[in-house]
Amino acid sequence: TVTVMIAEGQEAYGTVTVGETTSTKKKPEASESYVEGTTVPITAEANDGYYFDHWEIEGDKKTKIYENTLEIEAEDITYIAYFEEAEGIESITIDPTLNTQKVMIDGVLYILRDGNIYTPVGQKVK
Repeated sequence: TVTVMIAEGQEAYGTVTVGETTSTKKKPEASESYVEGTTVPITAEANDGYYFDHWEIEGDKKTKIYENTLEIEAEDITYIAYFEEAEGIESITIDPTLNTQKVMIDGVLYILRDGNIYTPVGQKVK
């Protein structure tokens, strides 16, 4: 059985899905049984005002997986989704002299400027 769940106290932050089963605010976990070794899709989707941060495998606090959609091999396992509150951007100033463009990488928005990649809040990505 593959189980996905939302971290305790974060039930209103998003939903998780395993196969065709999606969590709800009142039932913050979803599970389905599969033949061991079958490839199973799991997804975490954040609600407005939040973003998906990472998955943890129950019992393994050291391993964090930062992709919100995974294809995993079925086994008796529980993935826990962690979300964070999103902070708004007050204002944006655009300088037309900069060589800047928006790029999507694995579904995440980044800014490409003069050969460097930045997050929307201006942090340089290595």
